[in-house]
Amino acid sequence: MDYINKYQKRKSQVSRTSRNISVLIAWLLAALVLFCFVSYFLFWDNKKEEVVELPKSSEETQPKVSIPKFEPGVFQYRQRLIHPEQVSNLPAYEKPLEHPHRLRCGSFKRMSGAKSLINKIKPAADMKSLTSGKWFVVVSDWLNHKRAAQNLVNNIKRATGVASCTIQKQ
Repeated sequence: MDYINKYQKRKSQVSRTSRNISVLIAWLLAALVLFCFVSYFLFWDNKKEEVVELPKSSEETQPKVSIPKFEPGVFQYRQRLIHPEQVSNLPAYEKPLEHPHRLRCGSFKRMSGAKSLINKIKPAADMKSLTSGKWFVVVSDWLNHKRAAQNLVNNIKRATGVASCTIQKQ
């Protein structure tokens, strides 16, 4: 005797038929979609392909083009390539000095500290002392490019061992 399935209800016939009907509807719908897909390519997509015949020789259909003969006075691009200085009459472009740089190596409250740093750096670069309020600032002259300023910093470090110089923009 089966004690587990003793009280299980039997499935009704109504649920079986409704399930069979839903499966039948799904199959009919799939068949309809397949029929529409196949019939489209068989009946409605019959575009007639037009056959285009190419001419037998292409020389007959194309117009003849005459190429002008070389005349030395007419075509001057060759002389411009040979002599590039004649290509442009514009003056040479020089980059404007918008942002010159200088070095700032220290600031001191007393003039003696600034003078001692200037004397220490003197073999590598020319420096000067400026007054900024109560402070004496050791700076270089204005340099045109940042690269020149960085080279000067490296020269000062290498020659004198002073590593406190920084690059300052105008």
